[in-house]
Formats: sequence, structure tokens, C-alpha cells
Amino acid sequence: MFLDPVEAEDVVGITKRLKPKLRYRPDEISSKFLMNKINEISIQSSETGIFSDGLKCAEVFRIYIVSDPTEINNFRHVSLYSAFSTLIERIVCNKLMEYFTFHNLLYEH
Repeated sequence: MFLDPVEAEDVVGITKRLKPKLRYRPDEISSKFLMNKINEISIQSSETGIFSDGLKCAEVFRIYIVSDPTEINNFRHVSLYSAFSTLIERIVCNKLMEYFTFHNLLYEH
């Protein structure tokens, strides 16, 4: 399987759709800052297939949702990933969908 290379337009389009938060956890890098350097880094990451272990971390929080706060089932876990990790995830997802669609590998129902 070969995915099309990541182009600068792919990265810019996804980055523009990121919520312009002042910062993301856990790396504290904002999506606004990413706009300056992200093209080069994400294209290089997709070409080499290397995604740094330091970017694979997340902060996980429990959010209380209903009833008795002493029961573990009444909480939902939320993970906050770095902005760069979110961007790479969306790039890979888009490229996989392009591949599956082009080769007619998805069942339409």
C-alpha cells in the first residue's frame, strides 16, 4: 500500500480547521505557532514514517457525568493530545480515506 505524499496544501487546510486555541496540552504548543513550521515537519514525518515518541503523549482527565460521584462508571475519560499529534492524525486519516476511496475498498451502505 502506498499513500500519496503529503502536500503543503493538505497541511494548511487541516491546520486552518484546528481550533485556534492558545495552547494544547501536554506540549503547550498552540495551533497558531504550528502554522509557521508545520509544513516542513509534517511532510518530513510522512516521508520518513517517523513520529517522535515525545509527541505520543496525552493528558487524561476524568469528567463526572451523572449521579453518584463515588462510582467509577459515572465518569468519562477525556484525552488531550498535542496539536502536532492531532494534525498528523488527521493527515494520516485523510490520506487513508483517499487511498480507500480511490481503490474502491470501502463498502457503501
